[in-house]
Amino acid sequence: AQSLFDNCFELVNGPDAPDVTTQELDREIILMWTNDNPASNNYQEQYSEFDPSIPEELLDGTALTLEDRSYRFEGYMVYQLKDAQVSNAELGDINKARMIAQYDIQNGVAEIINYNRDASTNQIVAELKVQGANEGIFHSLRVTNDAFALGAPQLINHKTYYFMVIAYGYNNYE
Repeated sequence: AQSLFDNCFELVNGPDAPDVTTQELDREIILMWTNDNPASNNYQEQYSEFDPSIPEELLDGTALTLEDRSYRFEGYMVYQLKDAQVSNAELGDINKARMIAQYDIQNGVAEIINYNRDASTNQIVAELKVQGANEGIFHSLRVTNDAFALGAPQLINHKTYYFMVIAYGYNNYE
């Protein structure tokens, strides 16, 4: 509570989403994304944001640096959405959004776990948020299958499809 007050109740925002363009081809869509907007907090994938809620030292007395207390860009998740009404708050609902690709920096960070308080039990619960391939960042994706297809999965020409590319950050605080 004190750190929120000290930071004027501002929370860590996370990295801005990239700008996405598409190229429609015969039964396929090419998604391409960039972070070339200088106004973005993730310009050229250089997102770094200090988290005042991370203490200055660990319980054992080890001091944490500013870098230890900051989140940094880690990767992208690409989703196909059911329709244009799906928001980023609904990405965990497989009836509305399905992850079709995930890319992350090749740096040994493969799993990202968030620790949140469960409202019903009031206990801190670990939740796997990202299970990365740890194979590097890519900026395009060739989509040939409809993740929501009930029959043949191939894309259909002239049908509208919806996608979302989000960027995410990482911090290794315990």
